[in-house]
Amino acid sequence: MPDTANHSAKAAEYEQEPKVRLGDAWLPAHLVWRKIETAASVIDVIEHFNAEFAHLATAKTRDLVPSVRRRLEEIQQRMPNADGQGALAEYAAHLLTRLLPEQVIETLVTDKGVQLNQAFLIQLAGKNHYREALQRDATELESHKVTAEQTARLWDDLGRPAPNGRSWRAADIEELRATAIYETI
Repeated sequence: MPDTANHSAKAAEYEQEPKVRLGDAWLPAHLVWRKIETAASVIDVIEHFNAEFAHLATAKTRDLVPSVRRRLEEIQQRMPNADGQGALAEYAAHLLTRLLPEQVIETLVTDKGVQLNQAFLIQLAGKNHYREALQRDATELESHKVTAEQTARLWDDLGRPAPNGRSWRAADIEELRATAIYETI
């Protein structure tokens, strides 16, 4: 005989979870976040192949990347926070103001029991908070005489997502450093 009280509690929890319309269906927000993360990863790979194998890229694949990125950002702007509540997103954003992304992930595992990767951390806390953490780290590494090339290799080794899904380049690091300096003026 099924446990109707337990089933009712799960049904009520499901009904309270934020829903997002995707196509013709209303899906729980956490499932849509997973789909967006997957789509973003696929677009990153397509963009990487377009850049690395330009002679094989078609006009359609080159045009696809920016239009899908725009559409994903439009969807993300209308969605509830990735945790459906906002408290975890606020906590992650706060942690990024003083910790490195890898330390934030460790802290979220320890404090909240939440397992996530860097890509989901970016979605959870927001690109601006993540970028500011990277700017701080790039500036700190520069103060210890770590070159932009060395920083790019280090960040690739750490698995930090680079702009546009490719590997980190010295130019990316220099841009972050310059932006950090500009924002303090």
